[in-house]
Amino acid sequence: MCSTLSYFVFPAHLTAIGNGAFHSCSALKCIVLPADLTFIGDNAFRFCVALTRVTLPTTCTAIGVNAFPPTTNLVRLPPALMRALRLWYDLVDAALAYKRCRWRLYGWLERAQLRLDSYGVGGAARKRDLDEFESDFAPGHA
Repeated sequence: MCSTLSYFVFPAHLTAIGNGAFHSCSALKCIVLPADLTFIGDNAFRFCVALTRVTLPTTCTAIGVNAFPPTTNLVRLPPALMRALRLWYDLVDAALAYKRCRWRLYGWLERAQLRLDSYGVGGAARKRDLDEFESDFAPGHA
């Protein structure tokens, strides 16, 4: 029983989910199932009351007793569309991860350039800045 898990992505090549695997995970709202899934055991998601919609591959033909709460809407998609859906989730996750970590990446790059003396007299960053900006302020520039 888990009361904090809200999102779970199953491994891409998983073919079965066992009996009672996520039983009573009351906060579980979203699961991303693999396209190769063929079996979901008894009570696998029973009492996952926040799980209102699940997209299943058409290859999943063995669904156990009370695998999902009665209020869960089950949608079936062929494996090719399931793979496309998973790619979409992966892209969204990557975009969010980039957004969360971008400022750290910029800070790391700045520190790396400082350690490599890129801003020194003959450094690459110094040359770039000189070419792009400092020539605007050179004497005789109109």
